Amino acid sequence: FALDLLDRNHLQLEDTIFKPDFMQGSVLEQQYNGGRIPEKTKIRWGSKITLVVAGGLEDKQMMVPDLVGLTYSQAKAYLEENRISLGATIPYPGNTIRDTAAAFVYKQNPERFNEEKQPNYIRSGQLMDLYISAEMINLKDSLTNKH
Repeated sequence: FALDLLDRNHLQLEDTIFKPDFMQGSVLEQQYNGGRIPEKTKIRWGSKITLVVAGGLEDKQMMVPDLVGLTYSQAKAYLEENRISLGATIPYPGNTIRDTAAAFVYKQNPERFNEEKQPNYIRSGQLMDLYISAEMINLKDSLTNKH
């Protein structure tokens, strides 16, 4: 379908890059001259486009990283480096975040450990949700102070 769309829009396929992602076979991104093509960008007829396609999950599992305490930009870079897909980004309720990149991760899903204090595992291509706040929040302290 993607190749047909390229053809109908007078574009050519330059390359295909496979990236670990659970949506195997889906086009995740289109690139022109090595950069992502923003939505509704006009491209010259005959241009060569690279498609980034979901290649499915990798077999290799890794321990879920602990991103709590990192800035959002640091956490995103870590996820990209380890080929874990960023799922939802959820701001702290009632918290105005002026600079998302400098916001702090105060919670993540999946968490590093389960209720039995055993490590959780994740594969490249799986999703991880990040909860962010303008200020650093320590949920463990706020939970223990309420009891």
